[in-house]
Amino acid sequence: MYTEADAERLAVMTDGLLRVYMHASDGRQVTVRYVRTGELLGVPALVGGPAPVFVQAVTPCEAFLFDVAQVKRAALVDASLAWALAEECVHRLYDALEELAGNAFASVRQRVARHLLDLATSRPETSRTLTALVNQQDLANSVGSVREVVARVLAELRVEK
Repeated sequence: MYTEADAERLAVMTDGLLRVYMHASDGRQVTVRYVRTGELLGVPALVGGPAPVFVQAVTPCEAFLFDVAQVKRAALVDASLAWALAEECVHRLYDALEELAGNAFASVRQRVARHLLDLATSRPETSRTLTALVNQQDLANSVGSVREVVARVLAELRVEK
């Protein structure tokens, strides 16, 4: 886990799943986005400065870190690189809006189901059964709820299986 506000970093995920989130002073958390294999992390912070978010490895991860100063210098002289970075920022904005809508309008049940699917589909396929390795507290943190509510939702989902 790291805080994007700690240092400017620019990376491309080569393997794994990261969760970018914010938290309130009372300990509640809200997921801002997931970063999957092949996606970039840190472009908005590269352009606009540090963001008040935290990054957590949900699964074992590997990433390629870019030299931030070199990327900034290259973007100042190469309009196509600057445009690609701007497009990435727009994609992150749209992702954040979608996540905001999901957090505001989706039920806890829907958020739990979505997070479980994100976790299960990020694992390499070892069988035809999807498995999400997560404890109830981490799941509650990821969906912006409390463990007791998540436990009740999981029990309901098991019954409906």
